[in-house]
Amino acid sequence: MSFLEWQNDYHNKRIIYLISEFTKDEISQLEKLGITMEDKIYTEYEYESIKLELGKYYIEEGMDEEELENVDSLDDKNVSREEYNKILKKFDEIDRKYQDKFNEFKI
Repeated sequence: MSFLEWQNDYHNKRIIYLISEFTKDEISQLEKLGITMEDKIYTEYEYESIKLELGKYYIEEGMDEEELENVDSLDDKNVSREEYNKILKKFDEIDRKYQDKFNEFKI
């Protein structure tokens, strides 16, 4: 697959009916984080964009002070760290479920 073919598919090929992957509570938590789920089939680009937005709140063990300064707080979002981590896990499950649908560009 050429880069242009990959880029076209990445931005235009609809592959994930994302709203069906989440419970109403999870959708509500995502909305509190500023992520709105639409009733549509998402492209890989749109899906990755949501994951990047979600990553603003990510904390892992061993992060230094400088890294932690760049993490957005969940405190004012009314979403607990446990709820957030469950949503992250859900995205990991979706990644595995759809990995054969995602286009890989190889040089």
